[in-house]
Amino acid sequence: MVRILVDISHNERFTQIPSTIFNHEYTFEFLYPGMHLPEYETLREYDLIIMGEIIPAKNEMDHLFLKTEIAILKDYVKNGGNLLISTSSGGDFDYVREDDDIEDYGSIRALSSITGVKRYWWGEIFHPSKKRHLTNPEDLLFSKFPNHPIFDGINQILLADTTFLEPSTVFSPEILFSTLPGTMFRYFIDDTEECVDDVPLITYRKLGDGASLIIGSTLFMSTQEQYGSTQFDNAKFFFNIVNWLLN
Repeated sequence: MVRILVDISHNERFTQIPSTIFNHEYTFEFLYPGMHLPEYETLREYDLIIMGEIIPAKNEMDHLFLKTEIAILKDYVKNGGNLLISTSSGGDFDYVREDDDIEDYGSIRALSSITGVKRYWWGEIFHPSKKRHLTNPEDLLFSKFPNHPIFDGINQILLADTTFLEPSTVFSPEILFSTLPGTMFRYFIDDTEECVDDVPLITYRKLGDGASLIIGSTLFMSTQEQYGSTQFDNAKFFFNIVNWLLN
């Protein structure tokens, strides 16, 4: 039996697992708002933790993640646990805490020492070519993939509401998938646009006996009808990611 913890206690928007993807061998439990991350001895019983689309704390004086929680998560991964973290065009909302000497505890950036990702850009990826998107330029349609287990049996995937990741130069992750030539990015802070060829969409970092995988999109693994798991090979892609992390 595989035990997976879906964390929605840190302001995540991803709150529901599609019922048709995983069979009875997978058990999903939820950490609800107001609940605290369990101590390591409890957390170690889970094979995987999913944190989907973490929204930063509204007040910049608030800590979305406690230092004790980060330490627990780091121990969890080092000792064989796995993290799947997704984001969206919101990224980390350019959330910066100038009074913190290392990490921005009010946002997803706080996990950089585990994930190897130091920034989740606040903006949206789009592709002007009709061959690269579905209906809107922001609906990214991919049909060519690197040789990697997470893409086994995948013909097409649809990623909408997507941003790109900025790897840390200190905790360098492996880049598994990047943007296509001609990809554009719209920065929400000033509504400017620029070409972002070959920037990371999916990263992976091994830490001790465990690992973390980060992806710049969330809708593909959701129950959302237009962009979710029922579209193209999105369900299999989600399944592949989970199983590759577990194995």
